[in-house]
Order: sequence, then C-alpha cells, then structure tokens
Amino acid sequence: MESVESFMCDFFTRQEVYRIFFKESLVGAVFCSPRGLVLDANTSICGMLGHFRHAVVGRPIGDFLQKGSRRHVIGPLRRLMGGKTRNERVDCRLVKACGSPMEARVFISKVEDRDGMIRGYLLQVIDITDSKERERAIKAMALKDPLTDLPNRAACFEEIELAIMESSAEDKGFALIFIDLDGFKEINDGLGHLMGDETLKEVAKRLKRCVRSSDLVSRIGGDEFVMIIKGLSCEESAFSVVAKVASQFDRPVEVKGMSIPIGASLGVAIFPRDGRDSITLMQRADEAMYLHKASKA
Repeated sequence: MESVESFMCDFFTRQEVYRIFFKESLVGAVFCSPRGLVLDANTSICGMLGHFRHAVVGRPIGDFLQKGSRRHVIGPLRRLMGGKTRNERVDCRLVKACGSPMEARVFISKVEDRDGMIRGYLLQVIDITDSKERERAIKAMALKDPLTDLPNRAACFEEIELAIMESSAEDKGFALIFIDLDGFKEINDGLGHLMGDETLKEVAKRLKRCVRSSDLVSRIGGDEFVMIIKGLSCEESAFSVVAKVASQFDRPVEVKGMSIPIGASLGVAIFPRDGRDSITLMQRADEAMYLHKASKA
C-alpha cells in the first residue's frame, strides 16, 4: 500500500510542489481519508491548533471540530461524496489543544486518483477568529445607541421578532411599552443639549433598573424608549411593570447639581392581543402613548 506522502506527491505531480503547497504552506492543511481520518497535517494547522503533528494524525477530523460545528461540515462532505461538487467552503469552529475555540474558514477539495476513485479530502484552513470578532464588534456598534449604550431601533425590532417566536412557542405573551418623555424639548432648549444628553442617560439607567436581564430596554430615537417585557402569564402582570416604570418619573433627574423635573407618556401593546407582528405591535403601543399624552394636555 502506497504511503500517504507518496500518494500526495503523485497528486501534486512533483515532490517539490508537494513540499511547497502542503508541507510548508502558511495555510493550514489536512489530508483526510474518505472516512474522515486525518492522514497528514502540515505545520501551519498544527500551530493553529496547538498540537504536535503526531497528536493530529490518525484521529478523526471530528475530534477537532466544536460540537455545534460538526453539522455544518456534514452537508458539504455529503455533496462532495455524492459527486455534486468538487470543492466546498464552510465556516466553522475548531477546538484548540487548550480547549478554546478557533473561528475557521475551511476549503474542502475532493482528491481522486487517476481512475477517479476518491482517495480522500484536502482541507485548507484559514484562521478567521480576528475578523469574526471585528464583525461582531461592528454589528454590536450598529445595534447600539452610542449615547445611552442601550440597544437602538434596529436591535429593538430584532428583539421583538425574537420575542414573537419565543412567546408563540411557549404559549405566553409579552408587553411592548412605548415611552416618550414629556417636556424634553424644553430641557434641550433651556439648558442645552449636553444637559439633555445627561438627562437621557439617567432615564436609561432608571428604566434598566425596572426590568430583568431577559427583558429589553432600547432607545429608538430622540426622547423615545421602548421596553419589551417577556414571559407574561397574564396581561395584568404587564401593568405592574408599567406602574413601576411610571414611578421612575415621580422624582426629578439630578444632573450636574441641578434638579430637573421630567415626565413621560406611556403606551402598552400586548402580544398576541394587540398584534402578532412587530410593526402592528409598535403602532398599537405608539397610539396608546399618544392617547396618554393627550389626556394630560
């Protein structure tokens, strides 16, 4: 039986090419048998994983995949085995020797001999951990209000959609509370935007103290906030939260030694009573808020 190296040399046609493109490549590379057993691994992939070569060769490739990532690799391998494609690309998580995950982009190629028999698979691995972390950071920034550090309008709608799915599955409801500050324009005009900004920050802190970690407080723009209160077993439980939120505006906001009175108008929409989609629920809460504001005029 020919050795893995002799076969790979034959595959790359010359030993020098094999050395450059596999052994000494800066890209991590693994050659696996048709059953997924690691037959060879280059220096780069061993360095990425923190393993010596002898600790990689001879083991199933699944040993180096994070449990949740294994299903992402099965589909591409089946397509390759079925002859539907010759190359596949998949993003997954590998597990380093120290136990920490590594975000990886894996290019999988089917390796055949001259008779068209599958001799194995060549996996080329690129470490994309840093780029994935940057993507997550950029996404987090895109979904966050920079002033209050609360989720913004886009994040709020994402959370409403998630709450709809969760509540439907659990046969429970949730409350969407729309909050519009009263007299905030006068604060901005009379005391300046810096004082207005500090007021918004303090309001955000107060609202966050009203809810659990599973709930959401977001600033969707200007002086408007939205709260999502999840897991309601009955509608009455939502109004105890509303009362708690309203009480946060019974006392003035203390900003830079000044005592600033602040009020708010609140509107509530209950899922599924008032709507079964995010747009309808937001509209119903907004309408209820304006009714509350009008009643105080």
